[in-house]
Amino acid sequence: MSLLVGAGFSKNASPLFCDWEQLLYDLTFFLYKTEIHDSFVALWKDPIKDAEFSDYCWKQVAQRLSNKGYLETVSEYIKKKGYPQSIIAYIEDRTPEIEINKNNTISLKFNGEVSTLSEDALALHKAILKLPWKHVYTTNYDELLDVCTNQDEYQKITDKINVLTQDVDKKNQELVEHKKILEEIELQITLLINQVQGRDEATEPELPRLPSEGENISNDSIDEELIDSFPNASELPIGELKDKYTKARFQFTSTKNTMRALEGELYHKAQIRDNIYSIIYKSADLDKESNRKLIKLHGSLRTKSQKELGIKIKDSNLK
Repeated sequence: MSLLVGAGFSKNASPLFCDWEQLLYDLTFFLYKTEIHDSFVALWKDPIKDAEFSDYCWKQVAQRLSNKGYLETVSEYIKKKGYPQSIIAYIEDRTPEIEINKNNTISLKFNGEVSTLSEDALALHKAILKLPWKHVYTTNYDELLDVCTNQDEYQKITDKINVLTQDVDKKNQELVEHKKILEEIELQITLLINQVQGRDEATEPELPRLPSEGENISNDSIDEELIDSFPNASELPIGELKDKYTKARFQFTSTKNTMRALEGELYHKAQIRDNIYSIIYKSADLDKESNRKLIKLHGSLRTKSQKELGIKIKDSNLK
């Protein structure tokens, strides 16, 4: 089950945040201010009183948003302004900027003023994310949900998973090499036994082969009693081969155990990461390795560095 979080949810943290109607009020009034003004004058036929006109404007804006719809109204605004970035500037001017301080408190910067969120301001945001949602979708541009997802921990675990994955791959390659060495030594021992016993080299070896993947290595892979029963066994090269085999088998087993431990740790880290939301700002991020995603349907506001690198755009006074 997934959850959709709308704009009004941010008002639980601070009244500085807008719901959709509040966010689009100036924009809609900008588009229809002449019509709204003329209809008010025609209706009342009296000098405009600020209080009455303000109430009338809110009702007219709400009515037009309801009739036109949010998306069509925004599209009309962009068309009238003449450039797509106008809506970015508009939203940024009306959305508090979030900053995480060194003491982990959160400040809101809005209209040149700075305020600090109380400790329980994000309690509802955090509580929502603790529920067993598969994904959380949000139309909000602000980062209140973002800061509740522990992205630092997500990145640390992801980095650790990448390292563990490389270590597992490396150990798996070592395991393949050790297995080749074991098979070569085992074949040499088998051929030598066949030679000592007077067998034809083409005879199918009777010694058991290395265990398949997932099986434990048996200590009985080499028939040591048979080898020790040969006359002058200590003078045969079989003894040297046995030592090599024992060492190679130890390296194989040790590497295999290490790889299994790394795979266990990798699985554990992946389980932890799967319970942390990854934030999706664009469709290309949907392939992130996470079972739970916070999907920003409208993207997010530009960061400070992005604003500095990008074109400086500023919305004009719409009122």
